[in-house]
Amino acid sequence: MPRQKLRDTLTKLHEDLASTPELNPQTVSQLREVMAEIENLLNDSGNEQHETLAARLAEAKANFENSHPRITATVGQLADALSGMGI
Repeated sequence: MPRQKLRDTLTKLHEDLASTPELNPQTVSQLREVMAEIENLLNDSGNEQHETLAARLAEAKANFENSHPRITATVGQLADALSGMGI
């Protein structure tokens, strides 16, 4: 998945989170942290290690799996894209 497609997926996830008010605030906060780290990686402005991104996205996906399938699918797309980039 090219970087622009990954950016588009991040934008979609931001929109999905904003339009789903009944989400657990702590889970959303954790997911937003991971999303910010992905954005830093895409902008080449993050210096920290990104080794845990895939694991943290998998955890977020599990948290949304039963109650929010649309968000689950988008998080899965992000995880697949990162995996495809070797992250």
